[in-house]
Amino acid sequence: MDELDDSRSRCEAPKPAARSRYRFPRRQRLKGRTTIDAVYRSGRRRHHHPLMACVLRRDESATPGPARLAVSIGKSCGPAVRRNAIRRRIREAYRLMQDRIPPGLDILIVVRPHQRLAMREYQIRLGTLLGAGL
Repeated sequence: MDELDDSRSRCEAPKPAARSRYRFPRRQRLKGRTTIDAVYRSGRRRHHHPLMACVLRRDESATPGPARLAVSIGKSCGPAVRRNAIRRRIREAYRLMQDRIPPGLDILIVVRPHQRLAMREYQIRLGTLLGAGL
């Protein structure tokens, strides 16, 4: 029986290393009307049709928290199904590129009316908006 136990332990495949998971938890969401209004009024703006990014650096002392994101999309962009699909694609594009965004930023993405794009297109446009010049 000991031989059987030894053979099992030798045949087990090594466990893969834990992958870092990209998540979008609640602490990375920009919430509250006053906070979003402050970012909209005094943040730096960049445009890349159909998106506009307003970026504001938070005043935090020693260690800044993660960057926070809010997406604003008006009814002129279509019915709720289309607006929610656009919002989901923008959040997913942000989630995949969040490791390249410095901590301590509040980001508001304002969406202008357009035909829905592929998620990769939103990723390219967000990369252009948030990449350089922050």
